[in-house]
Amino acid sequence: MCGNEYFHVKFPQDVILACKSDINALKLLSLTIAIKLWAPGLKGANIQVFCDNSSAVTVLNSGSTKSTFLNDCLRELWFYAAKFELFITAVHLPGVDNRLPDLLSRWDKGDNKNTFLSLFEHGVEININNNLFYFENDL
Repeated sequence: MCGNEYFHVKFPQDVILACKSDINALKLLSLTIAIKLWAPGLKGANIQVFCDNSSAVTVLNSGSTKSTFLNDCLRELWFYAAKFELFITAVHLPGVDNRLPDLLSRWDKGDNKNTFLSLFEHGVEININNNLFYFENDL
Protein backbone atom coordinates (compact mmCIF):
# COMPACT_ATOMS: atom_id res chain seq x y z
CA MET A 1 0.00 0.00 0.00
CA CYS A 2 1.15 3.50 -0.78
CA GLY A 3 -1.17 6.45 -0.16
CA ASN A 4 -4.58 5.36 -1.42
CA GLU A 5 -3.14 2.76 -3.82
CA TYR A 6 -2.59 -0.92 -3.26
CA PHE A 7 -1.73 -3.99 -5.25
CA HIS A 8 -2.54 -7.61 -4.78
CA VAL A 9 -1.32 -10.46 -6.93
CA LYS A 10 -0.31 -14.07 -6.45
CA PHE A 11 3.39 -14.78 -6.54
CA PRO A 12 4.43 -16.52 -9.76
CA GLN A 13 5.22 -20.17 -9.05
CA ASP A 14 8.85 -19.93 -10.19
CA VAL A 15 9.44 -17.04 -7.77
CA ILE A 16 8.09 -19.08 -4.88
CA LEU A 17 10.37 -21.94 -5.88
CA ALA A 18 13.35 -19.59 -6.12
CA CYS A 19 12.92 -18.37 -2.55
CA LYS A 20 11.67 -21.73 -1.29
CA SER A 21 8.50 -20.07 0.08
CA ASP A 22 10.48 -18.48 2.91
CA ILE A 23 8.20 -15.83 4.42
CA ASN A 24 11.17 -13.51 5.01
CA ALA A 25 12.00 -13.67 1.30
CA LEU A 26 8.38 -13.17 0.25
CA LYS A 27 8.02 -10.10 2.50
CA LEU A 28 11.23 -8.48 1.24
CA LEU A 29 10.28 -9.33 -2.34
CA SER A 30 6.88 -7.65 -1.82
CA LEU A 31 8.64 -4.55 -0.55
CA THR A 32 10.99 -4.61 -3.53
CA ILE A 33 8.02 -4.82 -5.92
CA ALA A 34 6.36 -1.92 -4.13
CA ILE A 35 9.47 0.24 -4.46
CA LYS A 36 9.79 -0.65 -8.15
CA LEU A 37 6.13 0.23 -8.67
CA TRP A 38 5.94 3.50 -6.76
CA ALA A 39 9.54 4.83 -6.89
CA PRO A 40 9.04 7.05 -9.97
CA GLY A 41 6.29 9.00 -8.19
CA LEU A 42 8.29 9.27 -4.97
CA LYS A 43 11.53 10.65 -6.42
CA GLY A 44 13.70 12.28 -3.77
CA ALA A 45 11.53 11.11 -0.85
CA ASN A 46 12.47 9.73 2.52
CA ILE A 47 10.39 6.56 2.78
CA GLN A 48 9.57 4.72 5.96
CA VAL A 49 8.03 1.32 5.38
CA PHE A 50 6.16 -0.69 7.96
CA CYS A 51 6.52 -4.45 7.89
CA ASP A 52 5.30 -7.18 10.22
CA ASN A 53 8.34 -9.36 9.47
CA SER A 54 11.25 -8.46 11.75
CA SER A 55 13.78 -10.36 9.62
CA ALA A 56 12.84 -8.39 6.50
CA VAL A 57 13.10 -5.15 8.51
CA THR A 58 16.55 -6.09 9.83
CA VAL A 59 17.82 -7.08 6.38
CA LEU A 60 16.56 -3.85 4.83
CA ASN A 61 17.93 -1.60 7.55
CA SER A 62 21.29 -3.35 7.83
CA GLY A 63 21.74 -3.96 4.10
CA SER A 64 23.21 -7.32 4.98
CA THR A 65 22.15 -10.95 4.88
CA LYS A 66 23.65 -14.37 4.20
CA SER A 67 20.70 -15.32 1.99
CA THR A 68 21.40 -15.15 -1.74
CA PHE A 69 17.76 -14.41 -2.55
CA LEU A 70 17.47 -11.65 0.06
CA ASN A 71 20.71 -10.14 -1.27
CA ASP A 72 19.16 -10.17 -4.75
CA CYS A 73 16.15 -8.30 -3.35
CA LEU A 74 18.39 -5.77 -1.62
CA ARG A 75 20.44 -5.19 -4.77
CA GLU A 76 17.29 -4.49 -6.79
CA LEU A 77 15.81 -2.34 -4.04
CA TRP A 78 18.96 -0.23 -3.66
CA PHE A 79 19.26 0.15 -7.43
CA TYR A 80 15.78 1.74 -7.50
CA ALA A 81 16.56 3.78 -4.40
CA ALA A 82 19.66 5.20 -6.11
CA LYS A 83 17.91 5.72 -9.44
CA PHE A 84 15.05 7.68 -7.85
CA GLU A 85 17.04 9.29 -5.01
CA LEU A 86 15.10 7.54 -2.26
CA PHE A 87 16.12 7.07 1.34
CA ILE A 88 14.38 3.95 2.64
CA THR A 89 14.12 2.71 6.22
CA ALA A 90 11.93 0.02 7.69
CA VAL A 91 10.07 -0.22 10.98
CA HIS A 92 8.70 -3.41 12.46
CA LEU A 93 4.97 -3.11 13.08
CA PRO A 94 3.04 -6.23 14.09
CA GLY A 95 0.18 -7.17 11.78
CA VAL A 96 -2.40 -6.52 14.50
CA ASP A 97 -1.21 -2.89 14.58
CA ASN A 98 -1.08 -2.59 10.79
CA ARG A 99 -4.49 -4.02 9.95
CA LEU A 100 -5.00 -3.04 6.29
CA PRO A 101 -1.69 -4.42 4.97
CA ASP A 102 -2.19 -7.52 7.11
CA LEU A 103 -5.63 -8.09 5.57
CA LEU A 104 -4.17 -7.48 2.14
CA SER A 105 -1.46 -10.09 2.71
CA ARG A 106 -4.13 -12.61 3.74
CA TRP A 107 -6.49 -11.70 0.88
CA ASP A 108 -7.56 -15.26 0.05
CA LYS A 109 -8.24 -16.37 3.62
CA GLY A 110 -11.74 -16.14 5.02
CA ASP A 111 -13.47 -12.80 4.56
CA ASN A 112 -10.24 -10.75 4.51
CA LYS A 113 -10.81 -9.45 0.97
CA ASN A 114 -14.24 -8.04 1.83
CA THR A 115 -13.03 -6.66 5.16
CA PHE A 116 -10.10 -4.93 3.45
CA LEU A 117 -12.33 -3.45 0.75
CA SER A 118 -14.87 -2.19 3.29
CA LEU A 119 -12.17 -0.54 5.44
CA PHE A 120 -10.24 0.89 2.48
CA GLU A 121 -13.26 1.84 0.39
CA HIS A 122 -11.48 4.72 -1.37
CA GLY A 123 -8.45 2.61 -2.20
CA VAL A 124 -7.36 2.23 -5.79
CA GLU A 125 -6.14 -1.18 -6.88
CA ILE A 126 -3.09 -1.04 -9.12
CA ASN A 127 -2.69 -3.90 -11.56
CA ILE A 128 0.90 -4.98 -11.80
CA ASN A 129 2.74 -6.90 -14.43
CA ASN A 130 4.49 -10.10 -13.35
CA ASN A 131 7.76 -8.72 -14.73
CA LEU A 132 8.07 -6.73 -11.48
CA PHE A 133 8.81 -10.03 -9.73
CA TYR A 134 12.02 -10.47 -11.69
CA PHE A 135 15.22 -8.61 -11.05
CA GLU A 136 16.46 -6.27 -13.73
CA ASN A 137 19.90 -5.67 -12.32
CA ASP A 138 22.21 -8.63 -12.00
CA LEU A 139 25.29 -6.96 -10.57
